[in-house]
Amino acid sequence: MIHVGLSDYQSKNRAHITPQGQLATAPISYSTPVAREMSVVDTAYSFAIAKASRRIVITSLFLYANKGVGANDATVEIYETSSLESTTVDKSIIKVEMLKQTNLPLTGLNWVTNPGVFLNGKTDDATIFAVIGAYYISGNIDEDGLI
Repeated sequence: MIHVGLSDYQSKNRAHITPQGQLATAPISYSTPVAREMSVVDTAYSFAIAKASRRIVITSLFLYANKGVGANDATVEIYETSSLESTTVDKSIIKVEMLKQTNLPLTGLNWVTNPGVFLNGKTDDATIFAVIGAYYISGNIDEDGLI
């Protein structure tokens, strides 16, 4: 039997083999779902708090516009910001129009935020039900990324 290991040349991080014999390439962690009922117009709803030098990885997003949404639809925005209750958008993650009684399920995502930001959402028409699945990673990523 030959012992073989796989590691990164620069960081010396080793690859992991699961108990099922799979080479673990992703996900890094398990997502935690956070549900919010966005029922007050132009109010910040927080989905993840800022952690110093940590990024938020969004793995899923589900939005539902209930029957109370008016004829002019609801604009829903999920965004990065600098404080828990801020409606100021530092960086928009997604901004969509939702018709009354429609849903938007997005799964299999691998969206990452900037380090040390809050992940908030807001709407201009009530009521939007939102669930975001996410986890934290260290703030270091490839500098050639699009962020």
